[in-house]
Amino acid sequence: MVPASDGIMPLTGKPEGLPMKVGVGRADVLCGMYASSGILTALRHQDMTGAGQHIDLALVDAHFKRIRRMDRQT
Repeated sequence: MVPASDGIMPLTGKPEGLPMKVGVGRADVLCGMYASSGILTALRHQDMTGAGQHIDLALVDAHFKRIRRMDRQT
């Protein structure tokens, strides 16, 4: 449902064809990438200050961020 709502499906098919489902769970992959970056940053912050961090992630946010970047590249 996320790929249909965030605008990626029309970008994956043929220009004259119907929107197509994305082959991989892109939201899962992107969110995992952002999670690992956030965790490493939080650990670095903890090493430097001793204070913890709260990491907040959402699958749809990861998708929308990627879609915005793709729109700027075309």
